[in-house]
Amino acid sequence: MSVTILDNPQNHSEVALEESQFMEAVPEISIHVLARQLNFTTLRLTGRYGNHMLQVLVDNVSTHNFLKETVSTRLGLSILPCKSFKVFVGNGQYLECSKKCHGVNLFIQKYQFTIHMFILPIQGTDSVLGVQWLKQLGPVVTDYQALTMDFCLDGNTIHFVAESFLNHQPLQAKQLKKLTSGEEIDQICHLMAISNEDIHNAIDDPIPPEIATVIT
Repeated sequence: MSVTILDNPQNHSEVALEESQFMEAVPEISIHVLARQLNFTTLRLTGRYGNHMLQVLVDNVSTHNFLKETVSTRLGLSILPCKSFKVFVGNGQYLECSKKCHGVNLFIQKYQFTIHMFILPIQGTDSVLGVQWLKQLGPVVTDYQALTMDFCLDGNTIHFVAESFLNHQPLQAKQLKKLTSGEEIDQICHLMAISNEDIHNAIDDPIPPEIATVIT
């Protein structure tokens, strides 16, 4: 069953009022969201805009709805200017925001939402749904152990099943190339198997003096 759920507000004046109310609080985005780290305040879902799939993080620490700047361009969204403001990041830094998108029709699992989002030059995740979105849902039951989220809206019972942050599937070369081109990679580590003989040889090798002064 497909259910279409539209956010209030319905015109630009109401949207401006909603935004001004949220600006009374210090805009914030979770550092865990930016780092894509597993934590107990975030659920990861897959969203769809048209034929484009994107990662959606539902986070109750982030105050607003944020969309990655490169994603907004890729989706061909209508980007509007907004009064510039700074978004606090948990590591003590700030990100500048001066753009927004109204009425982004986003499918999450089998439900459609029309969401107002701020454009932010973030890395990692494609989009973040924060308290700005969560407060419109009413009472929400979230099970971070089972990774589920349940709420009722417009007479419909909505049940989301989130995805695990850990992916044990091997990464294909094509996928790695795509991540690299989109500046999605923070670190790349290479694991190499070595024999016991290699370990003994490494232990027997003399320690360079500059390293010995640090570890002794």
